[in-house]
Amino acid sequence: MSLVEKEKSSEAVVNNESSNSHAGGAGEKSLKTTKKADARKDKKVKYDESVLVVARNKMIKSSVTKLNLVAEMIRGLKASKAVSALTFCNKKVAYDVKKVVMSGVANAENNYNLDIDSLYVKEAYVGKAMTLKRFSARAKGRGNRLLKEFSKITVVLCAGE
Repeated sequence: MSLVEKEKSSEAVVNNESSNSHAGGAGEKSLKTTKKADARKDKKVKYDESVLVVARNKMIKSSVTKLNLVAEMIRGLKASKAVSALTFCNKKVAYDVKKVVMSGVANAENNYNLDIDSLYVKEAYVGKAMTLKRFSARAKGRGNRLLKEFSKITVVLCAGE
């Protein structure tokens, strides 16, 4: 396929996506991602944003990208479903994220008298914390630098209907 044909097919894919039909290739991948985003939007949860409960953990021994995979998994879920999903998640950082969500639920119940059955994870975002710099001995008297990354996570819960 020549370069001109590829450009024409990509234009056709862009045009066909707007009419909910696809021409295969690159268009299929973008349609799958939009279907996932549409599935989250279809829930139509009405949030009561008058009270937002925030829970943070500032020192998680994991990189930001690994932690963000787990945080993406719980965004928009009910708090109870998020805890059960994190319980059975195979990732190591899921334990730390679960502790943060449960801390937010406890804060909502004790500090704001919210019903824990109506709590949703409104936001879950991840940031970079400190980096430990270490050295490892290598051959011929040299050394390699080891970077041990830490991350922070913030979970925002709110009541929903």
